[in-house]
Amino acid sequence: MRKKECLAFFFVALLGVPLASSAATITGTVTWKGPQDHRDVVVYLEGVKGAFPPSEEPHGMDQRGKVFIPHVLPLLKGEKVQFINSDLLLHNVHVYFGRESLFNLAIPKSSTPRIRTFDRAGEHVVLCDVHPEMEAWIIVLENPYFAVTDENGNFKIENVPEGTYTLKTWHKKLKSQSKEVTVGGTEVLEVHLTLSPSS
Repeated sequence: MRKKECLAFFFVALLGVPLASSAATITGTVTWKGPQDHRDVVVYLEGVKGAFPPSEEPHGMDQRGKVFIPHVLPLLKGEKVQFINSDLLLHNVHVYFGRESLFNLAIPKSSTPRIRTFDRAGEHVVLCDVHPEMEAWIIVLENPYFAVTDENGNFKIENVPEGTYTLKTWHKKLKSQSKEVTVGGTEVLEVHLTLSPSS
């Protein structure tokens, strides 16, 4: 093994991040009865051990056409979100963690983007007090092994280290579902979940 390869292996082992050559992929679908649009389900793993340093590059959440884009944004604990206003009118960003108001930012048209760090795991609702029909969700997770479903309910979680974990779902209106999964080597594990209403 060459010197550069040895160093790369050392740092990967130190940080607890799996080598790409030994990482698995979990793929599948999440569906439910009713509307055919099955997007915006967060699928994530619990029980993954290791150190997961947050990215320095902020995620983006725009206010465009009086809609938050994206509607659901999962991110790793400690990462940042840059809030943007692309509309030619006044918006604000009011973020709650449960019933606790974390911050409330006025964002006039063409203003400088506002950046905030999210360091508490769990669900955060994002509202615009000026336009009460606007709503989004930021889901803060403990590790980077997560995905969001597309309109067909498809998801893919890549570079999963070998082991046994709990695969869970989050959706604002549907019951969370949990499933134990075991992956090894470079396999592709296919999982299909069906959700039900929360009430």
